[in-house]
Amino acid sequence: MSTYDVLLVNPSTVAERPHYARTGNIFTPAEVVVRSFNPGLLSIASYLASKGIEVKIVDLLDESDHSALVSHLQEDRPRIAGISCISGFSYPSALLAAEQIKEAYPDTVVALGGSHAGPLASTIWHDTSHVDVVGLFEGERVMLDLVERVKKHEPLAGIPGTVVGQDGMLHINNSVPSIDINELPLPHWSLYPHPERFVPYLEESRGCYGHCSFCMSNFQYFGKLRAKSPERFDEEVEHAHRIFGSDNTYALLASTFGAELGRTLAFIRSLNARNIRWTTEVRVDVPWESYLDEAAESGLTVLNASPESGSPEILLRIQKTSNPEKYLRKASSLIKASAQISSMILKLNFLFYAGETAATLKETLGFTFDHAASIRSVSFAPLMVYPGTETSRRLQQYRDQFGTEIIQDPYWNKLRIFPAHLSREFTFHDISALCRILDKVFNTRDDFFRTMEYKYGTDSDRVRDAVIKAKFEE
Repeated sequence: MSTYDVLLVNPSTVAERPHYARTGNIFTPAEVVVRSFNPGLLSIASYLASKGIEVKIVDLLDESDHSALVSHLQEDRPRIAGISCISGFSYPSALLAAEQIKEAYPDTVVALGGSHAGPLASTIWHDTSHVDVVGLFEGERVMLDLVERVKKHEPLAGIPGTVVGQDGMLHINNSVPSIDINELPLPHWSLYPHPERFVPYLEESRGCYGHCSFCMSNFQYFGKLRAKSPERFDEEVEHAHRIFGSDNTYALLASTFGAELGRTLAFIRSLNARNIRWTTEVRVDVPWESYLDEAAESGLTVLNASPESGSPEILLRIQKTSNPEKYLRKASSLIKASAQISSMILKLNFLFYAGETAATLKETLGFTFDHAASIRSVSFAPLMVYPGTETSRRLQQYRDQFGTEIIQDPYWNKLRIFPAHLSREFTFHDISALCRILDKVFNTRDDFFRTMEYKYGTDSDRVRDAVIKAKFEE
């Protein structure tokens, strides 16, 4: 049995479902595995490898019994294990992985991180005794600091951006480890198990300048957007293209693509030069007018945009904008402009939020139906309350003002995410049923699957029938 530095684990997602009806945007069919890269793990692995640290990745996405992890632990012992947890639906699997690692090797330092784990922070020690460190923010520097301290037999407490459980106490260092994303090494794709299974990704930026109250991005990035330079992005595009070619649609990782015009045009032209098809996400209030046509001509196939609401009152409440009337005019223009581009699908995302009334629902439905002739794909979702969000901090205010209540039962308590009854007028179940109806009204089967297929890997056709059936027939 060999000993090496770092094991990184991508956990599986929860297969079971609650007893009540699912909504189209919260649950995928139980038999369908969402097959996509964990870009954070690959970035951490590539960073550590560039520092001469031996690192391995175990991906558990295709299994629920963790057999790959068990087999790996029988052959190799890691000094440190880093477990990713970017969703509440992977939280139980992440905790199980921590337990299995600690049972096999009690001296292995187990770290848990990711966009779901970070905001939970000290809460995690209520759920498990098998975690030593929780990373609060980005993981590259945290894992490097952790490796250096373990090798020197130094105390773990005090690493920037961590909570450390030690001697019955929690040691918190909220300072944010700084890292220049332009200086990160190129993704070391061969470190990831069977990368050919996945739709390739390109990282355009991290974070978002918005302050949406429901979004976890604010916890990790503090309302800041950090974009890669055109030169670095072009280098990353060329690197990925040499490996994956032009046959697949690339996922362009960006919470807020296209915020700065000059840089955005350079990115688009870099993709166009390699004949790459791609998909990404924008805010409706970025300067899309200056590049939408060129982006579509360069290979943009699906553009995700999230107006979130057609109600000025709700837009102000979720802190999407300070000028909802101007914002909705911009959203309307984007919908109409996109309808003129046959090669590209604009997928709109709407969220029903705390305090919804008949009047606010009418505004959102009115906005959507007013644009029905120009819309090809829409997703509607009920509010889910995530740890670390402004929404979670405002729950008591919303409860007093609107009658908002989160649903706590064994299923959701295990995931540490919570659906919400939005108001005294509308329950979670009311809104879930409405979402499923609206999804059927505003999506054709073919266009819906086109907007989703990049999530299911390079052989997405294997799940096409199950995904469409769950959306349109159940």
